[in-house]
Amino acid sequence: MRSLIACAALAATLSAHAAVRENVVIGGTRLYKSGFFQCALRTRSSRLEEIARMLSGAAVTAEARAAAKRLMAEASAPAKKARKRA
Repeated sequence: MRSLIACAALAATLSAHAAVRENVVIGGTRLYKSGFFQCALRTRSSRLEEIARMLSGAAVTAEARAAAKRLMAEASAPAKKARKRA
């Protein structure tokens, strides 16, 4: 399943993350697109894996997972108030 969001930094800030997959039907030696789609909400661990995949490409590395964790942690942390300048 692929994400609708292509930007890892944006995906990390969302409160929910959905994945969409198009169903494909095999007929003989050909693949036919059925026109039906599946949509599922991702769990926290599958969100982490998907964001890591967005960051690193096809092969997800430990470094990409750590970066995805940091992005998700930063996004869920309360925003700091800007200090007023005198």
